Amino acid sequence: MAMIIDKEKCCGCGSCGAVCPQGCITMQPDEEGFLYPQMDTQRCTSCQACRTVCPVLHMPQRLPIQGTYSAYSRDEAVRRESSSGGVFTELARRVLENGGAVFGAAFDGAFCVEHICVERQQALYKLRSSKYVQSRTGGTYGQARALLEQGRLVLYSGTPCQIAGLRAYLKKDYENLITQSMICHGVPSPKIWKKYLNFIAGKDTVQSVQFRNKETGWKKYQLKIMKKDGTYGATVWEDPYMKAFVRNLALRPSCGTCAFKGYEQVADITLADYWGVEQLAPELDDDKGLSLVFIHSKKGQRLFESIHDAIVWRPADMDKAVLYNQSLVKASAPHGKRAFFFSNLEKYPFDMLVERCLKSPATTRLAKKAAYSVSRVKNRVKRMLNREHKRR
Repeated sequence: MAMIIDKEKCCGCGSCGAVCPQGCITMQPDEEGFLYPQMDTQRCTSCQACRTVCPVLHMPQRLPIQGTYSAYSRDEAVRRESSSGGVFTELARRVLENGGAVFGAAFDGAFCVEHICVERQQALYKLRSSKYVQSRTGGTYGQARALLEQGRLVLYSGTPCQIAGLRAYLKKDYENLITQSMICHGVPSPKIWKKYLNFIAGKDTVQSVQFRNKETGWKKYQLKIMKKDGTYGATVWEDPYMKAFVRNLALRPSCGTCAFKGYEQVADITLADYWGVEQLAPELDDDKGLSLVFIHSKKGQRLFESIHDAIVWRPADMDKAVLYNQSLVKASAPHGKRAFFFSNLEKYPFDMLVERCLKSPATTRLAKKAAYSVSRVKNRVKRMLNREHKRR
């Protein structure tokens, strides 16, 4: 078996395996649990099809931001169950109403994450809300192409690299294809996710998972896991898996040098949380969830305009919004203890391992305390000087 591209660059989109005419490329997990293409060299005919559709080797056309908006669904239930404002659901509803199909990430029976195709409104809930695990695209690129060739409207939702993989695989733009990506911090390993679930549930049965439960508010969302014998819930700053995610312990190697960052994106629409709304548009801040929408194409604009009756929306300042969503333009550098984290998964309990990796060294803690003390003294001196100046 052989690799097509360096592991440090491979984003795991699966376009190479999808395009191989001999079926000699399969996506297999490595020791960290990330999927990489493995090639059966004895069956390979050296046609180079796999290399021509690699979005890292051949970047699809990138599209500038043509419009920036804040938005949320008028459907309170949809907004409550969505990660941010529920705009994805409204876009998907409109596509389904027009006889189309929607592709996105869903949990399978074991709570692993995979891309699926939804063609009925009743099944749309499977694609709603964030899943902070890298998903398997499987055969969905081929499914999408078959539907597009039939003239069906298709909405494909995924990470920027998955959208780039789809576009590279298709090799041409379809007028009936609309792609939607999100501002992506990075993708954690499916192996880490399984380890974590086993740590939380043990022999208990997991019944449901919500990465972004809003019972404690949109800004203080919880990872909530329903089990047969009880419920687990913790905020992003309390839960060990979420801490490993946001602190870059568990991300794919290519996320640290992501090729898909920037204002120009490969998707027609980019969605995100409108973080910073309390500063940028406090009148919209009800802590129920607000979407940030970037439009990159006329197709994206038409679909967004078609849902105006279903959402509350208004223009937003692009540059100010990006200040609070740096992951649009900045890759997530791997944590210094990443290698230690992955190599010691079997040695420590999950929560202890995360804490061991994230714990600041004593010298760093002392330096922070010293800096804080110096800062307090400086501020106190400034206040005293200001008071003295006013007296004069």
